[in-house]
Amino acid sequence: MLLGNGDGTFAQQTVYANSGWPYSIAVADFGQSGYPDLVTASYSTGTAQVFLNHGDGTFPASQTYSAPDSAGYSYYFVAVGDFNGDGRPDFAAMSNASVIDVFLSQPTEQVTVSGIAVAGAGAHNVVASYGGDTNFSGSTSSPQSLTAAPVNTTITLADQPSASFSYGSTSSVLATLAAYQGYPAPTAPSPTRLTAALRRTLR
Repeated sequence: MLLGNGDGTFAQQTVYANSGWPYSIAVADFGQSGYPDLVTASYSTGTAQVFLNHGDGTFPASQTYSAPDSAGYSYYFVAVGDFNGDGRPDFAAMSNASVIDVFLSQPTEQVTVSGIAVAGAGAHNVVASYGGDTNFSGSTSSPQSLTAAPVNTTITLADQPSASFSYGSTSSVLATLAAYQGYPAPTAPSPTRLTAALRRTLR
């Protein structure tokens, strides 16, 4: 790779290892980064190799694709184009097996999820899953360990019955325990047990 200096001269070449002996090369923005990437066809190994542009004229990352037809076949020519009309460049490679293999672009996106709280105690493994759609296939994340924390709760007290009562009579107090909004209901004493615990007699 020789980068132009803008005056008709070129900087010192940079050599990138290929998976085999490249026979042809094509250019397209496979990474959708706005910078041109490269794809080569190698007849010695029967592979195509995509080199992604880092954005500064270097190509530190590459991905090798093997001929799916049969072992022993070799790629000679490679061409690029949007073959399925999704707006992303694909590439096709022709081999000596008298076939053309089409490789469709499969973009990947990374999603970060935050603000997840696990109720209870101890550590729990949490995974995120995506069912997929017309543009992206489904995927499941690797497990992430989250330490559970107690759930914030509120207690509401109400006299039972709510009407006025005379001196010396017995009144029950109903305590309602509710989880903080957004959390699942915690494991706690039932309202009847709380009622019994708070039942009192005024004298």
